[in-house]
Amino acid sequence: MSYQDFSVLISIIAIICLFLYAVQRFSVYAEDTFKDHLKRILYKWTKVPVLGAFVGFIATALLQSSTAISVLLVTMTKSRLITLSGALAVLIGANLGTTLTVQLLSFRILDIAPYLVILGFVLMRTKTKLKKYGDLVFYFGIIFSCLYLISVIAQPLATSPMALGIASLASNVGLGLLIGFVLTNLLQSSTLMTSIVVILAAQGVLNFDESFILILGSNIGTTTTALLAATVSNSDGKRIALAHFLFSFFGVILFLPFIKQFSALIQSLPITLHAQVAFSHFVFNFIIALLALILFKYFYKLLFVFIPARRKENRKERNKLKKFI
Repeated sequence: MSYQDFSVLISIIAIICLFLYAVQRFSVYAEDTFKDHLKRILYKWTKVPVLGAFVGFIATALLQSSTAISVLLVTMTKSRLITLSGALAVLIGANLGTTLTVQLLSFRILDIAPYLVILGFVLMRTKTKLKKYGDLVFYFGIIFSCLYLISVIAQPLATSPMALGIASLASNVGLGLLIGFVLTNLLQSSTLMTSIVVILAAQGVLNFDESFILILGSNIGTTTTALLAATVSNSDGKRIALAHFLFSFFGVILFLPFIKQFSALIQSLPITLHAQVAFSHFVFNFIIALLALILFKYFYKLLFVFIPARRKENRKERNKLKKFI
């Protein structure tokens, strides 16, 4: 490893630490600002799967974390604040909502990141009703500023033999899935992982196939936090965490046989490589979400195959599915 590669690596790690801190603070402030409203919305607007999925999309876009939504759903399901059917619908939308940040990257939103930081800082210092939104805007700007810094610092990696050698490992489907899975668990953020993949694609470090395989692995990796949270939850909490895993796992398995055709289709689009990678992330999650909504009844029943209902379990919850279809 050359000194330049080492310096770039250390700088990226430092920025990742700042990014994760900004995401954590943004989630905290967003939860404090919208938590009560969010719980009421989750309770009232999840009686129809499509509406529940839309709520999940918006909630994830606001909190910038599908992991936070899935953990919240596990705890709310355990506390009977939301039905299992409603939580499942929200989860489907949440997986789509997590693509928003990556899509914004392809539209050069990084260019306005400094303005968001300044605006947020100014709002934080005001004494108006807008003050409570200052922290949100500030940390939202920090998130995208970090991604901008990574994109600038990562430019030398395009000619680094070491970086290109490591990136080539993702050309192997199994190894690429494993790398995406492990890195997402280490970073505890599929949004960050996918964003870095898009940035590396823009710098020429990754090609489309390598990028998409890493994204598929990341989609599975983001489910482990909810699975861990479910170990201390009740049966329904375990089911919603399992649903999060099955949703991503089956989605990846479904796409694997068609990777070449999908890759050819996306690469035929007249857009830049990093925009193609970002768009593939959205298309993958959109198709899986659409299939999950179409097969909602069967997906719901499948959860009871893996985690059978107990005799004392409330039968009304299991029978509510009929109202959803």
